[in-house]
Amino acid sequence: MIDLEKIITWIKKEISEISKDFPKIKKESYLVFSSPYGQCKITSSREEIYKEFPKFFMTDENHSSLKKIFKELKDMKGDDSDPTSKTKNEKIQKSANDLLLKLIIANDIQIEF
Repeated sequence: MIDLEKIITWIKKEISEISKDFPKIKKESYLVFSSPYGQCKITSSREEIYKEFPKFFMTDENHSSLKKIFKELKDMKGDDSDPTSKTKNEKIQKSANDLLLKLIIANDIQIEF
């Protein structure tokens, strides 16, 4: 499995090296993940990426489960006045976070600037 954080750290280091020779790159550009289906900033969280660009990740059981969880969280939004609802919401969010870490990056993702 590809470690997203390692990729981001590596590419930032490479861009830093390149920008020593081409200072305008650092000032006038930014890094994105892209594919034929869309793009997002390289600094986006896994949750932001999933919500804005779901095809960034391979469609599998985790992807499908996460879609259901986010729908459930959206339906529960604004129902934090009841302590039971708040606890349930926190448990569901933890499940979502766990699934986000299990998602596999699609094969057609590229890094561009």
